[in-house]
Amino acid sequence: MTHAESTKTSADRRASLWPWGIALGLAAVVGANAIMISIAVSHPSAPADPDHYARALAFDDEIAAREASKALGWTMQLEPCEVTAEGGCELRLELRDADGHPLEGLSVQVEAQRHDSEAYDQSFTLEGRGPGVYAAPWPAPRRGLWALRFRAEASATDKAQRVPWLAQRERFIEFRPPTATRDGA
Repeated sequence: MTHAESTKTSADRRASLWPWGIALGLAAVVGANAIMISIAVSHPSAPADPDHYARALAFDDEIAAREASKALGWTMQLEPCEVTAEGGCELRLELRDADGHPLEGLSVQVEAQRHDSEAYDQSFTLEGRGPGVYAAPWPAPRRGLWALRFRAEASATDKAQRVPWLAQRERFIEFRPPTATRDGA
């Protein structure tokens, strides 16, 4: 076999391999797409507001309420959630007026929402536990990021005197189930 024949044979081999390279590249793309599709189909979609049109129409009212809340000058200190024996947590916050004095006698409502499923959304009321301190047990079913919306109102009998205070916070809540203790017996 001459040198020219051996060079021609190796060039033929290289020429016959390039279609396999294209086929392997296409197979990798199809495989990656199949993995991404299976992940997308297996994870539930983020919930949409059931009446998004009405919520959009009420958005200006919500902005006006937030501006009225801001004008009150109230501040909120949301404390870290303390895990309870039942596996939930104690949600606790402090409310102060513009001068830093504790706010008492308020009705404080909380809406807790998960961004991944509306099945876990909850509403509950915080109770007064001291000067400016409001708390309640929260039996949150899952750990993770929760959007917490607070609405505090003075319990005035005249509706014109009631200016609601609104606030929103997002917190990552780490819930751990209560640990069983052994008494050593």
